[in-house]
Amino acid sequence: MIIWKALIEYVGENIKAGRSVNIKKFGCFTFNVQTELPKIAKRSISPTIDLHAHKEQRKNIHHLKPVFVVDPDLQYHLVRYPGKEEISPSVS
Repeated sequence: MIIWKALIEYVGENIKAGRSVNIKKFGCFTFNVQTELPKIAKRSISPTIDLHAHKEQRKNIHHLKPVFVVDPDLQYHLVRYPGKEEISPSVS
């Protein structure tokens, strides 16, 4: 029981920090990234809006969804996992 609690704490800390955890012969706790395309800049220059605000409007926005990818060795033995991969290929 102590080992499972330690593993859960370790995986939880790394996921919260934005890092993936790979466990051999078990699987990988990682992220599926969806990116919003940047907005097109407008040509209106105003002294009331600073340059930093314009850059914030045009930056990419990434949405991270945590997923678990089962190792192929373990996937072979799972009954309820007939190719239900959560990761989709990236657009960019």
